[in-house]
Amino acid sequence: MLKKFLWLLPVFTAIFSTAPPANAALSFVDQPLFGQAAPPPTSLNFTDPYEPTPVVNDIDIQDPVPQAGADSSGDIFAGSQDSLVSIAVGSAEGTRRPDGGFNDAYAGHTDPGNGVWNLGSFSYQHGADSPEHADDKQLDRLRGQDATLSQIAASYSMTLNLEERMNGIDLANQAPQAALDRGGYIDWLADAKQKGLTGAAGILYARTNSFINPNTGRLDASGLGNDWDRVAADQMRRMEMIWEAIQKNKVG
Repeated sequence: MLKKFLWLLPVFTAIFSTAPPANAALSFVDQPLFGQAAPPPTSLNFTDPYEPTPVVNDIDIQDPVPQAGADSSGDIFAGSQDSLVSIAVGSAEGTRRPDGGFNDAYAGHTDPGNGVWNLGSFSYQHGADSPEHADDKQLDRLRGQDATLSQIAASYSMTLNLEERMNGIDLANQAPQAALDRGGYIDWLADAKQKGLTGAAGILYARTNSFINPNTGRLDASGLGNDWDRVAADQMRRMEMIWEAIQKNKVG
């Protein structure tokens, strides 16, 4: 399943192999990611928050797979459960297939992390009458989060391409504050670009580092065992499913 992104294994090994043990907790539910409200935004210097600083500048960043088109002007939210957002994020969640089909989990399943009943493409767990209702509610929420991601990107004079945008939306669905808070996905994506990491390598770097607690500089992902390799592998798996969905359902 991960064959397209296997070339990234040495990338995240080089980036994360020196990370220290984590000392905080996170569950992938819609609660404060780090157990308390984040402090007011402060300027970031993008110093890697562990020692020694991982060497990433010498990585071969040639991407061997076609990149999703930079034109993301098409309405990726159009069609409700048939939208690209529903299919791509659902594929990452395991509720959908990249061709738009539905897996059994779409109709409802118990969240393995917290035991809450999930519904629909996005594994929605905040109360809905049906999987379709769950999709509509989460799509409304993700539209706002997508706009926030674009605003943060604009503050760096960046315009997200379709793949970067979809991965940000998926991360917002998985762990909203990792995507949207200070020291989140866009901040790390900007850092990746400064380091010369582009394409899938840059997205993987940004997604994985977004699980660092900016207050402690430590990995904060107990749902994935607070283990760098597991976090990176999970993010790579989700990237793979998103990439396949984009190829089968391009818009714009």
